[in-house]
Amino acid sequence: MAVLFDILVLAAIGFFAWRGFLYGVFATAWVAVQTLLSFSLGLLLLEVLSSPVSDGLRFLLEPMLPQGFAFEAWSVFLTFTAASGAGLAALRWLVPGPRLAIDEELSLAEQVGGGVAGAAGGAVLAGGILVALSMQPLIAAVRPPANRMYCDAGEMVIVATARFTGDSHNGWWVVAYGEPPADRSDPQAKATSEPWFDPDFNSRFDEGESFSDVNQDGVFTQDIYYQDLDGSNARRPGLADKYRAGRWDFSLKADSRRQGSAAAPQEDRQPASPPQTSPPESERPPTAAAAENTQSSPPDRPKAVNSDPPPGEPKPQRNPLDDF
Repeated sequence: MAVLFDILVLAAIGFFAWRGFLYGVFATAWVAVQTLLSFSLGLLLLEVLSSPVSDGLRFLLEPMLPQGFAFEAWSVFLTFTAASGAGLAALRWLVPGPRLAIDEELSLAEQVGGGVAGAAGGAVLAGGILVALSMQPLIAAVRPPANRMYCDAGEMVIVATARFTGDSHNGWWVVAYGEPPADRSDPQAKATSEPWFDPDFNSRFDEGESFSDVNQDGVFTQDIYYQDLDGSNARRPGLADKYRAGRWDFSLKADSRRQGSAAAPQEDRQPASPPQTSPPESERPPTAAAAENTQSSPPDRPKAVNSDPPPGEPKPQRNPLDDF
């Protein structure tokens, strides 16, 4: 399917290059610029107007339509196509530019320049159609497989639209590609997964679900690191993420369990023991030397009491009856 879309893009580029060769550089380049401006206007107004349009459609048509009707998807598709078509009509009416005339005499330089301008205009027109097909809710099979295309003119239109906003970070267009990537070793980097559409709401990527291949490796990547410019702890997706996933009506899912910097493993630490308080000296056990001295020295014996009277005093006479 991706090859078919590549062939259609190349056919559009070739056809409009031939038309530009016939009409000249000035008229062809002016039409190409007007086409690019109109698609860019549709993309920029999409974020602002799709929600009110969805509410209006739901209010007017919900009683008449079956339950589960895709109001959000239709509002996105109608907002983009209506804003782009109205913008192109207004530009063609207000600033018509040089008149397209095939009967004028053109120099070779004008013809070659017209061919180049026509090729650019054909790529812009094909890109706008690819973006519109990625929004349409009718047939999922006709949504362009942007992750596998070689001539992805839709992403080219999205990048050109982001350049009009001027929102870039070191050459990275945030409106187109979301918040920029970061090196894994950067301590300020945060991790998440590539955004995907989660139709069964099981919060995990299943085989076959559409996703935005941010790092362009062809497979769903669980861990990508990015710079959190707005400090929201979640990677802000860009227009290209919605285009690649083919879902503009739902917020794309990202692995929230992987958001934030990876925490370093903490080492096991033993709890600090409480400080030892020394007992008062009166309660301390005797030291070894003191205990040895205590064991070696005999206990004090009671002294004999001398009952003799002091000298110079006569001894009392012993009573013989005391023996009985």
